[in-house]
Amino acid sequence: MCICASAARRTRKASSYSRQLYAVASTRRQIFAYALILAPVGVLPWALGYTTAGYGVVSAALGAGFVWYAWKVLAMADDDRAMKPAKALFGYSLLYLFAIFAAYLVDCVVGRALMMGGV
Repeated sequence: MCICASAARRTRKASSYSRQLYAVASTRRQIFAYALILAPVGVLPWALGYTTAGYGVVSAALGAGFVWYAWKVLAMADDDRAMKPAKALFGYSLLYLFAIFAAYLVDCVVGRALMMGGV
């Protein structure tokens, strides 16, 4: 009876570990999919005519960087304990958010200054 109980515990542990690996792989795929959606959405204000081409270029470059970092997370090994690509993506996401809002703000301020006859 002890042998069966021990085997059952090992099977549960192995099953739990494989579920965890599946969840990690699934999360990495979702991160990459969301990055592929985020990149063109960031360019939409330019595509819809709300901002100038300057914002469009900046947002396209930032979006490409986000996809690149997400690709590195997708390619990360399952047993990577340091998770350097994931940490780099997190850091870049903070930079992305700051930079995309700053680009939008600068674009609006410069656009209004030019429309009012300044500069």
